[in-house]
Amino acid sequence: MDVYKLWTCDDNSESQLSSTSSEIEKEIDVLRKTFDFVRLLKADGPHGVSGCVENPCQCFSFWKVDEPCENCISLKTFIDKKPRTKLEFMGTDIYQVFSKYVQVDGEPYVMELIKKLDEDSLLGVQDREKIMNKLSKYHKAMYTDALTGASNRRYFEDKLKKSHVPAGVAMIDLDDFKVYNDTCGHDAGDMVLVTVVDAIRRCIRKSDVLVRYGGDEFLLVMPDIQEDDFAHKLRKIKRNIHAATVPGYSNIRLSASVGGVFSDGNSLDEAVSKADKLMYQAKTKKDTVVTDGHESVVGEPQKQEILIVDDSNINREILSEMLGNEYIIHEAASGEECIDLLSQYGTGISLVLLDIIMPEMDGFEVLDYMAEHHWIDDIPVIMISS
Repeated sequence: MDVYKLWTCDDNSESQLSSTSSEIEKEIDVLRKTFDFVRLLKADGPHGVSGCVENPCQCFSFWKVDEPCENCISLKTFIDKKPRTKLEFMGTDIYQVFSKYVQVDGEPYVMELIKKLDEDSLLGVQDREKIMNKLSKYHKAMYTDALTGASNRRYFEDKLKKSHVPAGVAMIDLDDFKVYNDTCGHDAGDMVLVTVVDAIRRCIRKSDVLVRYGGDEFLLVMPDIQEDDFAHKLRKIKRNIHAATVPGYSNIRLSASVGGVFSDGNSLDEAVSKADKLMYQAKTKKDTVVTDGHESVVGEPQKQEILIVDDSNINREILSEMLGNEYIIHEAASGEECIDLLSQYGTGISLVLLDIIMPEMDGFEVLDYMAEHHWIDDIPVIMISS
């Protein structure tokens, strides 16, 4: 293709770059016999070494998308005058795009040419399928969280952040995830994350998008859902997580704090920020859903749980009688039994009433163990002694 070879010549001398209007029109007429689309692009504003161009990308007028492309080779060519080419994928169609800097009557332009690849002559069917399969696998690997199979943070940044679609947007954060990792190990923490994703997926539609936004924080986007249905879904998700059993770790009890907002077409990035703030409101109570509607949707009322640790039966009975109406009471008759219960319930325990003098493992040894396993950071202790 002689026209193509001439057009992609890397010689950037003024004689090669400069043309008159009549010359460029003739060149375009010739190129249109080869390419599906030929046009001249001109920036409206000044450009300099910084590459600042007021009208940086006009590609979207051809591709019929609602915003400029992220990899505009025409903009780059306009700045450094170097010819470029790239492949552009639109569904199952593949286009090759060429950009070259030219001067027309002394004015700077970029000539852009677009050619749809002819699968019959330029790309065999098998080769085409191989390319599409490779791209599909690459896309999936790049945008999928390896552990849970949910979409990853990169997917949100690249595909969702700038979207303007009516949707319910929720931030879901696991309660006490650090405790699972510290007390049961990272394998248990990984299994907790997998279990939570499975629990959420059982409540959502195929059109909904679940993103692992941070370590134990998930973003849920539910497009085209009614506001009342959205609040109902979040309550169902919270209950599903709470009822889930972690394989191999039946002693772990899950709960999540959820913040949800209904976006009527504003930027999803803004909705995520609002949902995150509501999630932190829910975090003050745990196992709770807070939405931005007319009312807060809280979790089912639950009593806080107190662990009484004392080797004296009568002491445990007295404290249980005093506190049993307002709290859920757990009892341990020894330091070892206390550790077992803390391993089972984690920060589900709101307070430990700990006797000092006990046989074998006394109160101070229990405190040392709690400090070593970082439980003391999250579970307050009151020492009791006669």
